[in-house]
Amino acid sequence: MGDDFRHAGEMNTLHNELEGMKELLHTYEVSIERKDGVISNLTRSLQNQKEKFDTLKNFTDWKLLYAAKKQEVCG
Repeated sequence: MGDDFRHAGEMNTLHNELEGMKELLHTYEVSIERKDGVISNLTRSLQNQKEKFDTLKNFTDWKLLYAAKKQEVCG
């Protein structure tokens, strides 16, 4: 009878540890999802900034070329 109680106590302890590990795993999963979201947002933001920079660079190149051609014509 004592072995049955000891076994039941050990099973209860293991069950509680397993439940705690499941909760910890869920917490880690949520944390990783949030980090993935942050990384996605930062990546998208960097891509937008690169596109803006490229557009500005193209416009500046065009403007400099236009000014140089205008100067040649007006001489």
